[in-house]
Amino acid sequence: MNEIEQKSSLPENGPKAVKSESPFTGSVLTPTEFNLEEISRFPILTFKTYVQTVAILADEIQSKYGIYKTVPIIQSAHESAYGNSLLARKHGNLFGITATDGWKKKGMPVADMPTWEEVDITEKNYPEWSAKNSSYDPQILRESVDPSGNKHFRVKITLKREFRHYPSWRNSFDDWGRLISGYSGYSHAYQLLKNKVTAPEGISEMGRIYVTDERYAISLLRLWAIIEPA
Repeated sequence: MNEIEQKSSLPENGPKAVKSESPFTGSVLTPTEFNLEEISRFPILTFKTYVQTVAILADEIQSKYGIYKTVPIIQSAHESAYGNSLLARKHGNLFGITATDGWKKKGMPVADMPTWEEVDITEKNYPEWSAKNSSYDPQILRESVDPSGNKHFRVKITLKREFRHYPSWRNSFDDWGRLISGYSGYSHAYQLLKNKVTAPEGISEMGRIYVTDERYAISLLRLWAIIEPA
């Protein structure tokens, strides 16, 4: 996601999970804080088992920040490959939140990881831009023409970013809740995300700010439709 300055600190320990049926093999999970040591023992998760696993964390976000519980589930599922990505398993980061200057100035831990973004470049500027940015392995995804007749290229680039490292998935969920509810750029989307009926509209609005991927909201809404069918 794009870097956004955010004043936050890691949350204090939230309420512990009660003993519940495991989404894996029918065994029983003991109370967990979803810390990295516990996460390391998780098997590969499917979408269904990921949803079942983090449901209690989504309930906590709804209770604390008022955001409808399905929203953080689907966004974290998409960002973390159902909780299986290296960033999720090794660094506890389920939402792809980057480490801003404010985060680093506080001495908070970071993870230097590869990622990709999309940028818009005019045809006129593309030769010079691509020569200067060849290390980003630019790939033209599609072309478009603006009302003035100028051709634009939508370009995918690969690069490294510093992401936030969390000691647990609970911390990751809580920091995301702080971001969406506390950053002014999300203020309108945040109000929409509080209600199940308006949440899909809020997801679309949030997606335009959260990342450079133009199809991001479509991906999230596909997962929404699985959990919240019309």
